[in-house]
Amino acid sequence: MGRKKVLLISYYLYPFYNYGGGRRFTSLIDYYKNSKIDYRVITSSFKTFEKEKILFIKDPFVKDKMIDRKESTLRSFNPLPDSMFLWSFEVFKYIKKNKDKFDRIIISSPPFSLPLILSLKLKKNDLDKFVLDVRDIYYNGTLRDYRIIFIKFIDYIFDRMIFKKFDRITTNIPQFVSLIKKRYGKGRVDLVLNSIVEENCERADLNLKEKFLLYSGKLDRYRFNRDFFEEFEKTYPKLGLKIFIIGKVEERIKEYLQRKEYIKFLGEMDYDKTADYILSSEIFLIMHPFDLKDGNSIFSSKLLDGIKFKKKILYVGPESEVFKFIKKYNIGETVKKSEIYNLEERLKILIARDYTYDKKVIEMFKQPFKNSYFTEGLC
Repeated sequence: MGRKKVLLISYYLYPFYNYGGGRRFTSLIDYYKNSKIDYRVITSSFKTFEKEKILFIKDPFVKDKMIDRKESTLRSFNPLPDSMFLWSFEVFKYIKKNKDKFDRIIISSPPFSLPLILSLKLKKNDLDKFVLDVRDIYYNGTLRDYRIIFIKFIDYIFDRMIFKKFDRITTNIPQFVSLIKKRYGKGRVDLVLNSIVEENCERADLNLKEKFLLYSGKLDRYRFNRDFFEEFEKTYPKLGLKIFIIGKVEERIKEYLQRKEYIKFLGEMDYDKTADYILSSEIFLIMHPFDLKDGNSIFSSKLLDGIKFKKKILYVGPESEVFKFIKKYNIGETVKKSEIYNLEERLKILIARDYTYDKKVIEMFKQPFKNSYFTEGLC
């Protein structure tokens, strides 16, 4: 009997895309390598590892490695689910021609356009071998900013069409499990958290002279908390802390922060360099705006980096899944809207206190895809 074959489809892929979406399948791919499972990956990323395992499909919207689109505008006014629609259609053409070569096909959503095209073009029994990995909710989710009621209605129809066709569902957001079961009548939804990727080398502290909070990842309107920076400005001279930012920063946010003397932009880095700064930081910062739509469902992939390096975590934002997790396992401090004026006190607590990570906190992020649709029946 031959090796089982899996097709993974992820618009973003590490190392080209060094954020949560790109790193979602990194540990799963390592697991497949060390098992009897063969795999191929479809992605739009320019730089990839193991070229023989990668099928690169170019996104027509991408020109000279720059994304030529306005995400927020498309999300607000476009009846199509996202700006990856043309890319998704190219992927669909490959799937239609080659789906019988694979025992399982795993799709990461977003982009929402690919599962939509598949649900429109294929019969339900043709999708039996497919797994829909839900990282964000399509209809009325965090990423959808409706300004026209017609668009919301279209999303409602398309969203239910997708979940009617797909039966194997996974998600990395704890709250999505109950939401998907209740909203779509699904009996089983697998929670598969993003996983810690083991490293072969020991990392060393950079021994920087400055003490700093580190923010790592995209910094856009979904992850920027102006109240935090306004309050931090009053506090930083007393505590001697700066804020280092690694990653892509939305232009209007960068213009606002450039005027702050306590901010240091380090630009976009590969994961190895980023990890060195995480290890060297005093506090690891995770934030979202207090009024973020559907903010209670957030389970940021950034949490994984803080946990991996056993850092003191400061979360500023709505009472989300991350908020609850940090409080439950006592791995840092949380600040909700009514507590923002206590920021100095929370920072002092973080600086003074030693946090001991319970082993089970780290263990739950090690290969959580075992006994899930990602591996079930393949070994």
